[in-house]
Amino acid sequence: MPSIKLKITQPIAQKCVHDEAPGTLIMDSEVPGLRLVVGAKSASWKLVASINDGTNRGITMTLGRSDALTVIQARREALELKLRLGRGEDPRRKAEPKVMSMAEALERYIETRPHLAAKTVHFYRSMVEGPLKDLASLPLDKLTREQVRGLHERVTRKSGPGMANGAMRVAKAMINDVLRDTDLPYGNVVARAVRFNRIEARDWAVGPDELPKLWSKLEQMENRALAIAWEVALCTGLRCGDLRSMRWSDIDDQGVLNVPCPKGGKAKAFDLPLTKHVLSKLDELKEITRPWDSDFCFPARSKSGHMEVMRRTKDWPWPAHAMRHTYRTVAMEAGVPTDTVKLLMNHQSGGVSWGYVTRANLLGPMREAAEVVAAKLLEHRGS
Repeated sequence: MPSIKLKITQPIAQKCVHDEAPGTLIMDSEVPGLRLVVGAKSASWKLVASINDGTNRGITMTLGRSDALTVIQARREALELKLRLGRGEDPRRKAEPKVMSMAEALERYIETRPHLAAKTVHFYRSMVEGPLKDLASLPLDKLTREQVRGLHERVTRKSGPGMANGAMRVAKAMINDVLRDTDLPYGNVVARAVRFNRIEARDWAVGPDELPKLWSKLEQMENRALAIAWEVALCTGLRCGDLRSMRWSDIDDQGVLNVPCPKGGKAKAFDLPLTKHVLSKLDELKEITRPWDSDFCFPARSKSGHMEVMRRTKDWPWPAHAMRHTYRTVAMEAGVPTDTVKLLMNHQSGGVSWGYVTRANLLGPMREAAEVVAAKLLEHRGS
């Protein structure tokens, strides 16, 4: 293959196809390794060089055709490539895909899980935009154990152990999602770096000595609709949000309540047989709220159209979730089997066998168990 070494000028580059035979190499004396390869109809700029990575591998890269790149452009590109080769880089390799940040991972997580409840989405966003904001914009492959551990410790001091643990659980979930298709240097850095704070279980159940006082407070409560809300919460174990958003249309003619969007979203929807006592209270409620002409069982002048909060006060010292804790505790006292209580409370059950259970076929046993729990609760009401 004939070769020529000279300072390539623009006229030479333009005329080489006509002046030289196909296969001729015209090597540039200005930039070592840069050459024009003459073809039958066109000429191409090429760079021949070696990679400074300890192997001294020789490579050839095509920069472009001579009618697309000027001499100046070809020399500039060749020099840039030589700098990269000098640093041990191989320009032929595709750039590694950009690793998501925590904030980007959150958006993908939400987008690919349309079943997530709005409350869950709000919680995840509040964690990433709040306690995790110092790390939210960093690519996940750049997170170090020291950064994550330090953040957990700072949030613990500033906002408490529960908030710190909640933030780290969200971070862990986002990183696990990214790990499905991207390798990270530390794997899940949260799992490796963070020792979660120990949180004592909340002792919220209302004890047998205090239950008569609770029933007395319910009878004395002036707002009868609110009193019924608390009583239904106590006698069903429903979560506060599910209770407040109940609709009359969710209750069928057999007295079974459908909870369409509980904790965990629509995929966790469940049916709950209501006891005779609860149904009688709802009949009373329907008369009280009839002027509202609302499908909500607990209507209110709010953006949602239903009661927005159930909170403790000076005269009512128990939080809403204490009703659920009390229901669970009394169910155990009444001897209701654990698996049945899980059905009543829509708690997840483990084990392969549980996957064979058809919940709809158990409404009868669930109703019987619910009546047992209600009877046990009503024992503390007195005469």
